[in-house]
Amino acid sequence: MKILVLLLAAGCSCLTALAVDFRLGVGAFQGTAAFSDLRVTDAKNEVVYQNDFKSVDGVKDWVTFGPGKWVCGNGELVQTANVTAKEAVALTIPRTFRNATLTMKAKRLSGPEGFIVMTGTPHKTGGEWVIFGGWGNTYHGVEQPPFKYIRVPASIEAGRWYDVKVTCTDKRIRAWLDGKLVLEAESVADTSTQPASLAPVKDAKSITYSPMIFGHFLEHFDTQVYGGIFDPGSPLADEDGFRKDVIEALREIKTPIVRWPGGCFVSDYHWKCGVGPKREPMWNKAWAVEDPNTFGTDEYVKWCRKVGCEPYICTNAGTGTPEEMSDWVEYCNLSVGKWGRLRMANGYEKPHNVMYWSVGNENWGRHEIGAKTVEEWGPLVRESAKMMRGADRRIILFAAALANENWTLPLLKHAGYLLDYVSVHGYYVWGGGSNPYLTCMMRTVNPEADIMRTINVLEKAGFGGGKIGIAFDEWNLRGWYHPGLGNYGKNAVMDYDARRKNDIAATYTMADALFSACFLNTCLRHSDVVKMANFSPAVNTRGAIFVHPKGIVKRTSYHVFWMYTHLLEKNMLPVSLECGNLSNGNASVPVLDAVLTVSDDGKRRVLAIVNKHPEKAVQLDISAFNPGSADLETTVLAGDSPDAFNDIGKENRVVPVKTALSVADGKVTLAPHSLSCIVLGR
Repeated sequence: MKILVLLLAAGCSCLTALAVDFRLGVGAFQGTAAFSDLRVTDAKNEVVYQNDFKSVDGVKDWVTFGPGKWVCGNGELVQTANVTAKEAVALTIPRTFRNATLTMKAKRLSGPEGFIVMTGTPHKTGGEWVIFGGWGNTYHGVEQPPFKYIRVPASIEAGRWYDVKVTCTDKRIRAWLDGKLVLEAESVADTSTQPASLAPVKDAKSITYSPMIFGHFLEHFDTQVYGGIFDPGSPLADEDGFRKDVIEALREIKTPIVRWPGGCFVSDYHWKCGVGPKREPMWNKAWAVEDPNTFGTDEYVKWCRKVGCEPYICTNAGTGTPEEMSDWVEYCNLSVGKWGRLRMANGYEKPHNVMYWSVGNENWGRHEIGAKTVEEWGPLVRESAKMMRGADRRIILFAAALANENWTLPLLKHAGYLLDYVSVHGYYVWGGGSNPYLTCMMRTVNPEADIMRTINVLEKAGFGGGKIGIAFDEWNLRGWYHPGLGNYGKNAVMDYDARRKNDIAATYTMADALFSACFLNTCLRHSDVVKMANFSPAVNTRGAIFVHPKGIVKRTSYHVFWMYTHLLEKNMLPVSLECGNLSNGNASVPVLDAVLTVSDDGKRRVLAIVNKHPEKAVQLDISAFNPGSADLETTVLAGDSPDAFNDIGKENRVVPVKTALSVADGKVTLAPHSLSCIVLGR
């Protein structure tokens, strides 16, 4: 349905109390309608705009868009839309309102349709239309993009004046005829390019966040280890078989910690087969492949030391035992006892001093080898933790958890007093192909929901306020593609070839980079509780680095880690960000996502901010932090399109670019599909 409409700019506050611009207007479709006594009131019911249409010049300052006819004068505005018209006509007035309510009188004069009120802002596929007597004068309804209708059977009499009222508050559209509420719907107006603002939070104190938030994860899956970080015989490998280019790339982003060896792999992994001169190959039942065990505990720790990161070992709580877990701690950290002496006999005189240990991986899931019930899990973690701490009381302990009460409350009841962290995981889109950019952007708010649910569980269990931290020790926008995992039926097939879809370079676009930045921002905002996060994985599969026989490709998400570890200050300062929403179908998310970091002395501030809009820039008011007009030192990651990606031969299509960001009237312009790190002050 295309509509002939007169528009006036108006404003409506959302649930988040943002200063979002809305438009209100009147119109007709394939017919003629008359309007009089138009008023717009604010939240206090004060008239902030009115037009009695008495003058022939009553709409002369309105800007016209599209074809159509209208006559203004003698107290009426008459609109005529051609019965074959397929385009909308709009007149807009250059001002805004908030909590806007439009009231007027309206009359259907001729044609098959009634009259129309437009609310919301222009959308790619049209605005949001409140239609009275639409669809051949058979329904009242709200038409929303793209082609969504909320309708109730009704009609409009011709030649009769109606009292019309339409409000837009709290992200809802409500419409009345003659004092009776006839329509109500959530607004899906596109407010994404609404001017935004950044402001300080009163009395907020900075928080020093943990650099472990920028950690990574490595699993014995596909080519992550063999052919990834470990490739003896490669001309790019060192004397230990470690790929030197991978080590250098991980050092370049200051990788603080790497979790290993799984993942699902670990629930069928017995570490003792992977140490010493006589290695025993194993058949891994999760991934249905043979692992040669040539990369085991000693190689992993040595590799971590070369990368400059802390090792973080996840133990086998599937087919393993508490004793096997504690033996592993003894092997790594002691120089006495059976297992400490074995390490020394294997050529490692000094202890490995592995401080970070997790009891299990996703043992809540039916896909996991040796999955546990709620009743089994808490006691197993408790007894495992006791034995592991019995080997080394210095260790920092994690346990596999979920962001819900059913699993995690019983775990904490039994073992919380022995834990330092709960381990939660998050993957947000699935499948072997690429996902549309906007679909990915709609997922950017999901990690915060996971974190808040976990915080609520911790508080309910008595471990809130950071007594037990959150480790998001597997996370990625994209779930790994591995058809067959968890299917142990008689005729089940493990599709190995399908795993190659993880290697398709075009999958890893600016969507991955911006989701990653939003995820890290979320962790930083909750850095009083979230102390660690591990991007999953470090290399290959969905990793930040793609490793091939002749070199590496740094995917878009890699550069986010570079920007955050090199450009941000080490303290988080809470801020208030007001912005519009980016919509996709019935879903919407804030178009911007930001964190502000500050130096210890408070003099240097760096803003990390994401503009999720695929096509449009967004203006941001930073005058509360930067009253000057001098250009700002800025580094931007954007690429040439939202679907830009790096590939072999095109390794630098998406890279951070250092620039000087112009400031005008206290405002800066954020490029579409971009991450910007802006130095606000020194």
